[in-house]
Amino acid sequence: MRTLVVFFTAMFLLIFTLGIVLKHYRDNALLYREQLAKSNRNLALINKSLTSERDKLRKMFLFDKYNEEELNDAESKNETLRSQLISGSHRMFIRGKCATSGTHPYHTSTGMGDDPPIEISERSGQDILTLRAEIIRDNAKLKYLQEYVRKECH
Repeated sequence: MRTLVVFFTAMFLLIFTLGIVLKHYRDNALLYREQLAKSNRNLALINKSLTSERDKLRKMFLFDKYNEEELNDAESKNETLRSQLISGSHRMFIRGKCATSGTHPYHTSTGMGDDPPIEISERSGQDILTLRAEIIRDNAKLKYLQEYVRKECH
């Protein structure tokens, strides 16, 4: 009888110990599952952010490329005009009126006349083309910055 009590006590202790060990491993498994789920959610969020950033970078690259091509095209046209003026194949004229002597500077004409254009010197033409090139560059930069702000801030 005494051996039977010892046997059942030993079995009870063995089952109790196995229960504690199983609970410990089960708790660890549940904790691992929670951590894995949390890690997967974080990974999905990071992937979504990376995809979004990659798309933004791609759009900005295309935007930069388009604006650079536009600026290069405008500068090329200006340089072509400059070389044509230097070679003498084209001339630059400014439409305007020259004040005649003896007229009041604030006197305006009552009619519309077709005054001939005024030819300007080569040096003045080059200065005008230099200013035109700077205006083209500045306008391109302003357009780029405005579009950039529109795309990034909205």
